[in-house]
Amino acid sequence: MVKLGFIGFGEAAYEMSSGFKAEGSKVEIRAFDVAYEKNKESFDKRAEKAGVTMVESLEALIGSSDVIMSMVPTAYTLTTAMDALKHVSAGQLFADASTSLPNDMVEIAKAAADRGLEFTDAAMLGSLPKDKHKVPILVSGTGADRFLEIMKPLGMDIEKVSEKAGDASAIKLTRSIYMKGLATLMTETLMCAYKNNIQDKIIESISVSLDGEKFVVTANRLIAGNAIHSERRTHEMESVIEFAEECGIKPTMTIATKKSLEELNELKLKEYFKDSKPKGYLDVMVAMHDKGIL
Repeated sequence: MVKLGFIGFGEAAYEMSSGFKAEGSKVEIRAFDVAYEKNKESFDKRAEKAGVTMVESLEALIGSSDVIMSMVPTAYTLTTAMDALKHVSAGQLFADASTSLPNDMVEIAKAAADRGLEFTDAAMLGSLPKDKHKVPILVSGTGADRFLEIMKPLGMDIEKVSEKAGDASAIKLTRSIYMKGLATLMTETLMCAYKNNIQDKIIESISVSLDGEKFVVTANRLIAGNAIHSERRTHEMESVIEFAEECGIKPTMTIATKKSLEELNELKLKEYFKDSKPKGYLDVMVAMHDKGIL
């Protein structure tokens, strides 16, 4: 039986615990949350539903756990980890699954190493309400192997990235640029489409362009195209901005796209490639490096 302790009993810890309970996993779960004293009734109801025992202090939680997972808001990642490490002993495994900067994870790893402890940087990449404890998790750091060894038999979907803390978080944050940006871009696109009652045609048209195409193929095509046609596309975005504003929509993403294209155009990549199209996104990244941007 694995004794798992969650620091922070928000959505992430609740959904993971619910998944463990539903599958009857061999795990005993406790949780500590700084807001517990003020909202005991609410926390206890959720904890009972998820098969979790609430404890009233950080020290008590850590003292009764084999694996400790910190899942707190970004602003509290470092202070919470430093407080927790004071109570972690050799043989226990401390993991941080908060969405935080890679440098924060490096700092926590150093503090853990100074105490002779292993540390796991754990980055969750999927939907917790949908995937529960099976949400894809990337791990890095000195404790990555042991985290895999202990937690994967419980049904968790875990992949090791490296021995370097911060690598898993770097992947998560970089991925979020695309995933969250794409969701926001989709919203802006469909707001404009809905305003003009053309949403079905827009979805159909974009589907023809993208459906069934591998991500790397799309990346190569779109990024290479931007590098060569940034000037023309900048002017096109000016028209798009005007059109969206006429529809009564604030085109935040489109304005950002225009600005990005303007900056790209200043690099004169069309001349860099001598009017030939780059083969893919890597060619563009190399060109940007040569221009001193990367």
